[in-house]
Amino acid sequence: FSTKLYYRKIYKKPTIFNVIGISHIVTPRLDLSYKPDFSKDSYSYMQKLGYWTDAPQGQSTYIKEALDNQGNQRKYSIFEGSYLGMPSSGQQANLNFGIENNVELKVRKKRDTVGGAEKKVPILQGLSLTGNYDFMRPTKKLSNLNFSGRSQFTDKFGINFNGTLSPYLVGERTVNSGTAANPINTIVYEESDRYVFSAGKLPRLTNFSFSTDFSLNPEALKSRNKNMDALKQQQNAQGRTPEQIAELEAISRDPNAFVDFNIPWNIALSYSFTYFNSLGRSETRNVSNTLNFNGDFN
Repeated sequence: FSTKLYYRKIYKKPTIFNVIGISHIVTPRLDLSYKPDFSKDSYSYMQKLGYWTDAPQGQSTYIKEALDNQGNQRKYSIFEGSYLGMPSSGQQANLNFGIENNVELKVRKKRDTVGGAEKKVPILQGLSLTGNYDFMRPTKKLSNLNFSGRSQFTDKFGINFNGTLSPYLVGERTVNSGTAANPINTIVYEESDRYVFSAGKLPRLTNFSFSTDFSLNPEALKSRNKNMDALKQQQNAQGRTPEQIAELEAISRDPNAFVDFNIPWNIALSYSFTYFNSLGRSETRNVSNTLNFNGDFN
């Protein structure tokens, strides 16, 4: 299910910065998806791994089953290595949700005193928040909340940002090690299964990326934004699994990965900022800054 909500405001007289109108489009999305557990024996897609004696073909003897670190039976897919890939294991019943916002200003050009020449300035493009709730998971049924957006203030200058919010609290537990005579207690911090809302808190920011670009060729920036819009539509398509959505979101985090070979040349300067903190503590925080200068000719 998806729909669009529109809000438009036209001013009788130009306001600050010659703004004569504003447009806001909200696109909520909600859909259900289900995937059975293809690792079950009834589907015959997965076979059990086991240990056999080293003997000529047809004379090998089965010894015992192969287990993983948790003591579970290891399996392999009969489609492993095939062109179409193999089915995933685990049952899923997902409620996928998201909301996207686009805000645009209508501005009168400074030299226009009559009121004929106007231009549109996108303030926020594709400001989205997405996530899913898996009814079949035993714990942490609600996924992380992913957000992203961009803005292009001029034909040559734009910004992009994205990040992840965790809806779970971080707890601590004590790990006992050493000996009875010389015990060693270590405090370990880890994400719990309790929602942050139960403690009256907002979702925790675990990572955030921000990048700004200045391109000497405005057509290159327009082409890249067009590709990002197309990718956003693929992410919002109904029926996609969380794994597919995560792969598309990973691609969208690197706007510079888009190359349009129809653009003959481009020279760009970009700056990116990355913040990562999985547990919201000072010892798990990582921050990086990158300044790039690049060009391409086709």
